[in-house]
Amino acid sequence: MLTCPSSLPPSRRWWCALVLPLAALLLIACHGRRTYHHFEPVDPTGWTVADTVRFRPETIDEDRLYTLSVGVRFADSYAYRDLWIVVEQRAGRRQPAPLTPYGDKPRRTALTPVRRDTLHMILADSKGKWLAQGVAMHEAEEVITAARLSKDYDSEFLLYHIMRQQTVQGICEVGLKIK
Repeated sequence: MLTCPSSLPPSRRWWCALVLPLAALLLIACHGRRTYHHFEPVDPTGWTVADTVRFRPETIDEDRLYTLSVGVRFADSYAYRDLWIVVEQRAGRRQPAPLTPYGDKPRRTALTPVRRDTLHMILADSKGKWLAQGVAMHEAEEVITAARLSKDYDSEFLLYHIMRQQTVQGICEVGLKIK
């Protein structure tokens, strides 16, 4: 816990007691409100077209418009300037848990496709210099779009690449952020 030093004169102590909490509040406020942020690892031998990465955020607590972002962590061994990814959203109404003494979880419903977006991430400039952050491992993030999510519906997001090659190497993790 932050406290003001007792060696300060009383006129300065009240100032310190006022500034420290405000500074802490500012640091927290600048962080931004994140509802969901998760990365999933990709097969180290290569990300194939058939390897769909799935995200099932369970932290949606209010019905509103959210901003969706896709993040990619990749190594220097990634051989391309860009990456094409399809982001597919599926949703279905959440079912209440059956009343049994066994503490069953809510039933999963069949999720139907809601939307599909194609994302073109530029990872390097025309000279091959990485545009993403990092040294040996790079991280790039791209905002896709806004999506309406509801606490009464289960949502699932599927991510897969649509590069010309069946397998791309150098992609380490793929992530989804909902804000």
